[in-house]
Amino acid sequence: MLKMSQKLQHVLRVRQHFLIRLAIPVCAMLLLTCIYYRTPIMSDDVVAISTVSALVDHGTLAITPLRWLDNQVGIGANGPDGQLYSKYGIGQVILAAPLYALGKLIPAPPLVILNHQIADSQSGVLCALLLNVFVTGCLLWVIQVLVEEFWGMMGGVAAVAMVITTPIFVVGRTFGTELTTALCLTLAILACKRGRLPSGMFLVSLATLFRPSAIIFAACWIVLLINHPRRIWVQCAIALMLGIISIGLFNVARYGSPLISGYAQDLGFSLQSDGFLGFLISPGRSMLLFVPWVVLVAPMLLQAVRTRDQFSLALFLGIAVYIATHAMWREWFGGWAYGPRLLVPIIPVLALIVAPQLTKLRALPFLVTGLLIEQMTFSLNPFTVLGNAIHSGITLDQTIWSLEFNSLTLQWRALTTSRTDLMATLAMIVGFSFIIAFLFFSARREAKAISSDTPA
Repeated sequence: MLKMSQKLQHVLRVRQHFLIRLAIPVCAMLLLTCIYYRTPIMSDDVVAISTVSALVDHGTLAITPLRWLDNQVGIGANGPDGQLYSKYGIGQVILAAPLYALGKLIPAPPLVILNHQIADSQSGVLCALLLNVFVTGCLLWVIQVLVEEFWGMMGGVAAVAMVITTPIFVVGRTFGTELTTALCLTLAILACKRGRLPSGMFLVSLATLFRPSAIIFAACWIVLLINHPRRIWVQCAIALMLGIISIGLFNVARYGSPLISGYAQDLGFSLQSDGFLGFLISPGRSMLLFVPWVVLVAPMLLQAVRTRDQFSLALFLGIAVYIATHAMWREWFGGWAYGPRLLVPIIPVLALIVAPQLTKLRALPFLVTGLLIEQMTFSLNPFTVLGNAIHSGITLDQTIWSLEFNSLTLQWRALTTSRTDLMATLAMIVGFSFIIAFLFFSARREAKAISSDTPA
């Protein structure tokens, strides 16, 4: 009788896990569909959408009509044919092209920004910009699966913490490549967890089609491949080379040479303090401020070192190399952005690592802090706030380093001047607080149940 009761409890827990695992991404996608930005926000988004339109509407990757934008911010370079080509990866364009083509079925005028045509169809752009909404849903599903396989616990808290207490909440409404890169890296970790190291490396190579710098996350495999046969090493090396070759072929297609990427020949990497200090303590880019629960990584690192957990140590190495590489880049701050934009791809990896800590009471202050900070962007577009700051004479450095004019302070000031936006933000904070509380205490009960009895 006792065994039957334990089996029933186990079945109920499995069903609860599945329903929560399904409900979180579905609800996130529905929310993001309601609030996603229906026009390109950043110059990178404008370039990517214009490339999608060029590919679908005209069968080319050339974006020569955007030469006016290239003269302002440098979005690419001329190919051998004299046409302007984007310097950004092709992955986002390929994924968004079917959505754009689907949207084009609805008659609509061209998309025009600042008196310049960006795309041939507004309805196509509306559909293409939904890409990150779907990617966010997939990312939430994968991170829950990973947490359950990695730690043997419900992954809902980590998934929700990842999406509503970090800059992912903002990026999910844009057309940036951060989330597609994050999805590839997270799937790579899942493949490695299941013992498929070459498949994981291939997924890292796939991530380079969205963001070439993702290739540095391959540093994980230095640890993961220890004690594996030479055959696995060779397969992983081939998988890595596929990514490098793909980038080279894409460069040839645009610029006629595998060594020309559209970026300046001097990529601007140096051993500097600004990037490291910026990611650590700057008011506008600090990981401690925009992802408060990242401090919970410390006890997990100590635990991994103490237990010599090879998989966890590999993830820590990948994260450290990823952060260090971006910190040494001259544009470590990611331009006019909200938070540490360039580090968004590793936030899901951090959520996976700290998942056990997120179910402890000491995690609550960090979850609440992240919730309060990120929900300030719910009804008030932070890029609109930054745009207003530009027009008022505030400099980029001030939005990064100044206590008075950093992006968070500007966001709060703008929010408090609009009663409607402030009330909407408070409502979302209350609603999300209930969701986090439910998942938090459900995970704690689950942990106690697992420790008290093991299903037969």
